[in-house]
Amino acid sequence: MGGKSRSRHGRNKSTPARRSPGRGGTRQVLRLPGLRDVYDAVLAGSADLADAADALDAELWLAANVCAIRATAPDDAGYHLAMLDLIDEARRDGRRQCLILLQTMAAAGPVGLTEPAHLAARRLSDRASSPGADRGVDPAELPGWLNHLGKAEVVGDCAVWTDVFGEFMQIYCEYTHSGPGRRHGLLFTIDLGFQGILKNIDVIVKPADLDQAVKDMARDTERDGGRFERIPAADAAGRLRAALVASADESLPPVLTAAPERDALYSMLPLAVRRMMTMPGGDEPATPTGVQVAEAWPAQRRRQLAEEFRAAHSDQWDDRPDRTGCRGAPVRRGPARHVDHPAGPGGPGGAGRPYLGAVAH
Repeated sequence: MGGKSRSRHGRNKSTPARRSPGRGGTRQVLRLPGLRDVYDAVLAGSADLADAADALDAELWLAANVCAIRATAPDDAGYHLAMLDLIDEARRDGRRQCLILLQTMAAAGPVGLTEPAHLAARRLSDRASSPGADRGVDPAELPGWLNHLGKAEVVGDCAVWTDVFGEFMQIYCEYTHSGPGRRHGLLFTIDLGFQGILKNIDVIVKPADLDQAVKDMARDTERDGGRFERIPAADAAGRLRAALVASADESLPPVLTAAPERDALYSMLPLAVRRMMTMPGGDEPATPTGVQVAEAWPAQRRRQLAEEFRAAHSDQWDDRPDRTGCRGAPVRRGPARHVDHPAGPGGPGGAGRPYLGAVAH
């Protein structure tokens, strides 16, 4: 029930090949020298980026090979430093594929890296066109899809599914790039039971899966209960932005989640943020959702659940006055356990605080 996965996509998550060490010049000082091999591998693998079929393929390559590095970084600050190192290394390298990497990072990467990646790409282009340059990049040799990166538009209304207990919400929106763009969908899972944080992001690219996604949401509503509705893109953008703000709230305790789910969230988050910002109202301040999970539960089901719980733990509760003198207050015997997140049918879950840059401010 919590966080249904409706995607059947396959993203390219192959490890990029290591770059040849035959590059001339003196190696520069890095902020994080221990990641030099990682930078070399990404730059070598960017040859595959240069061969991308279209803007969507390029954005998914960036998600799998660059944005996914955040999942292994100790924190946001470390990831940001690593990305600045990568940008500097790409600019110093100077190959065509590195210019393409920089332009892709500027247009489709984390928002906080837009300016440094753009400046590095411009410096590399200026160096290539300067008199006497021994190597350069002819603009005619650059792929045409660079002009469409990050410029996808939402198609029609978005679909929303909320489970019967009001603990999870999924928002599904379809997009297409300007020009010869392909339809693709993003399925956002929001954990309403934990302050409305963003729990997972799935990308759907196959035409058959795109046509089936909304049907699956409507079918789940009929079978399991809950609510299914269509909402304008502007309303969807407001809910998504509120989820991003909640995910970046440092006052919330960190909530661990399964590694594959966490990795997918980190890798797809920059692309999702870019899509949200192109939606109507996507760049406006977020407003609290005001969701009260307990109120969303049917009253009869709440009573039934409480009775089942008390019956299952009848030997651990006493019917005696509490400190206020009220009888009937349950008193827990034994050591207390702190639960950060209630376990649903899919098990306990949630997301940490993924790298949001300036989006949550």
